[in-house]
Amino acid sequence: MSLCHSDATGGPYHQIVKSRRKLFWLVGATIFVAWVGFAALKLLDARKHAQAGLARLEAARDELKSKDLLEGRGEQVLGEANAEFELARDSSSNWLLQPFRLVPFVSQQIGSVDSLAAGAADITRIGGGALRDVRTEFDRVDRPQGKDRVAMVRKMRTIADATKTELASISLGPNRYLLPALRNAHAKFDDNLGDLRGTVSGLVDASAGLVDFMTGPRRYLVIAANNTEMGVGSGAFLSLGELVIRDGRFELGEMLPAKVLQPPAGSVAPGRYDSDFGDRFGVYSPTADFRSLAQTARFDVLAPLALDMWKARGGSTVDGVLVLDPVALKGLLGATGPVTVEGKQYSADNLLQEIFVEQYRGLEINPARTEQVERRDKLSKVARAAIQQLEDGNWKTADLVEALRVAGVGRHILAWSARTVEQKGWLGANVGGYVGPEGMLVAVQNRAGNKLDQFLTMDNTITTDVQPDNSTKVVVDVRIMNSIPLPIEQFPPYVLGPYGFDPTGEAGKYEGSFGVELPKDAGYYTIKVAGKQVPFTVGGPNGPDHHVLGANLALQPGESITMSVQFTLPAKARNLFVAPTARALHPMLGRPATLWTHGNDRWNDEKSHSIKW
Repeated sequence: MSLCHSDATGGPYHQIVKSRRKLFWLVGATIFVAWVGFAALKLLDARKHAQAGLARLEAARDELKSKDLLEGRGEQVLGEANAEFELARDSSSNWLLQPFRLVPFVSQQIGSVDSLAAGAADITRIGGGALRDVRTEFDRVDRPQGKDRVAMVRKMRTIADATKTELASISLGPNRYLLPALRNAHAKFDDNLGDLRGTVSGLVDASAGLVDFMTGPRRYLVIAANNTEMGVGSGAFLSLGELVIRDGRFELGEMLPAKVLQPPAGSVAPGRYDSDFGDRFGVYSPTADFRSLAQTARFDVLAPLALDMWKARGGSTVDGVLVLDPVALKGLLGATGPVTVEGKQYSADNLLQEIFVEQYRGLEINPARTEQVERRDKLSKVARAAIQQLEDGNWKTADLVEALRVAGVGRHILAWSARTVEQKGWLGANVGGYVGPEGMLVAVQNRAGNKLDQFLTMDNTITTDVQPDNSTKVVVDVRIMNSIPLPIEQFPPYVLGPYGFDPTGEAGKYEGSFGVELPKDAGYYTIKVAGKQVPFTVGGPNGPDHHVLGANLALQPGESITMSVQFTLPAKARNLFVAPTARALHPMLGRPATLWTHGNDRWNDEKSHSIKW
């Protein structure tokens, strides 16, 4: 009786039970808090290792060149990044986190972290394996000749195909119901994976096209372009010849000056392949002279016209067109070593100085004289010697690949083929000269025949302003300066001009046009100088993917001008692809030809660049 009374009135037994319950809940709460804490630590640990892996990859992207990758240094970087991502995956899949996968919303967050870590680990593993396979093949035959070159490219295609298949199987998990930070990380990772898949797909196409091209037999029209006298998206086309390719071997025939290769008047209509090209640029008679052909960066239009002009002049039927400029030849000589032409040695160190200036010393300003034409045809002779040296094979594959890659991404090599597989390959290798519908290309074009483009600097700023209707107003301020070093008399008259056909010309005065190819969706476009709109010399559609604008340009030595291009993009557009223009400056100026700024983002014109806002 007393015991029951004690229970009912809070006696010793009740107190013991109550204490035990408190202890139980305290221990349980402590375990739960510890469990949650350890789980959180595991997620933080996953985040730490994932960030370390990404940092390693981003540093490698900025530090390593294709040569480094081919020589094995990329495998170490990918291995280090893979180790970090594997640790992140271990942490995100730890057993401490498994009960949380039963909790709605929380399960999506953990699952996403796990999928991203697993995807990153798989990507670095796949990439490391592909690089290892490529390096093994390059080590096996370091200086391939003839059919060995074709066999090597076939092997590259096999590796690229396998890599493409493996990358296609990677899943990053769902992106719904994620926290903002994780949603942004997922979106960024998905974009990068998409870019990687696109790159590998391009490599598949490039290697397939190269197999056909190098197996042959093929005959290509080779054009030597010179950046001292710019067209749009390439140097002016100054000399031409035929390249024969068979079983991995190359033979470049005689290169002739464009001056002596003019087709019969009216034999090739500018609008034959694209009415926009004829409508926009027909006034400049682009198909009357190879030197006037490069009116647009659309190489898919210029190349077939060049073939028609070549054939109209009595040339052979050829399969494609290949354009090389001095920057491409500089890279080629850097990989294969110097060449000697007419008793003078040309190397990567002196080529631009020789081609841009020295070859013109002693020449009169009379480009019509045949001996003048022959004397200034050094670029094509160096090209022939360089290709012969390439054929001789005294070079390292990794050096050559890096040289061609750098030249290709800067539009210093352009290629086009009438054959579908080869053309797809040139586009995959980023040498097809194509600027996509989201792309913009800014250019200057020489109209006076002098060689002053090598002294024209550009400092450009892009401003993007989202409007109330979610469209974007884009302003591109292009500051162009005639930066020829003083005194200008240190340069040959043939470089400075003026020529007899230019009644307003003065020595050292740049005369030409400013042009910009705008994205497909661009609207309400204008060009302003000092706040005032100037009339277009060219304006309107330029094929299915672009609009083109042009205005006159004249600059005395030391003078600058800012051309302000304004246009709008629709609400769906939040990025702009800025294409390179193939411009190159005289080494004396010691800077890139074009510098760009968008907010805190800065880059040069040596390769394409994408901005987002």
